[in-house]
Amino acid sequence: LGLCRLLVDGSQPGEVSGSVPAPAFLLDMARVFERYLTERLLAVVPSTVRLTPQRRFVVNEMVAGQADLVVRPDLTVGDDPIHVIVDAKWKRLDATPLVTADVYQMLAYCTSLGAEQGMLVYPGKRDQKWKYRLTGSPVTLTIRTLRVVGTEEQLAASIKRLARLLQVK
Repeated sequence: LGLCRLLVDGSQPGEVSGSVPAPAFLLDMARVFERYLTERLLAVVPSTVRLTPQRRFVVNEMVAGQADLVVRPDLTVGDDPIHVIVDAKWKRLDATPLVTADVYQMLAYCTSLGAEQGMLVYPGKRDQKWKYRLTGSPVTLTIRTLRVVGTEEQLAASIKRLARLLQVK
């Protein structure tokens, strides 16, 4: 039913293409991946770990007449303090796991929310992990690929490995 809901939400009229008329629709794969990651993690992370999806944070001091600076990471682990920030990215990683805009976004999240761990999660054919400890900051950035191809057992094992990284002691 969840997939059907996504299909209906993503369906839009499109230009006629091909010899058989049929409705056309597009899927926002970034949103699909984000929801897949969130729902799978919520299903396997123990209830003792406070995992919150799409929490909205105002990260500036209030100034009369000035708009607030708001951030909304995909997932946060912990409440006060936030231990880990997770952001899902539907992008193919090239030779380097560093996508500059994504790194900057995660560093802004970590800085503004006081988190010492940030994790960018990309789709992949297998699990991979790169860890960067910043020299001028207490922040550690982890870049991770999550397996999105394979058997249901392989996909479940990939999610469980990721979930273990989020269980902050």
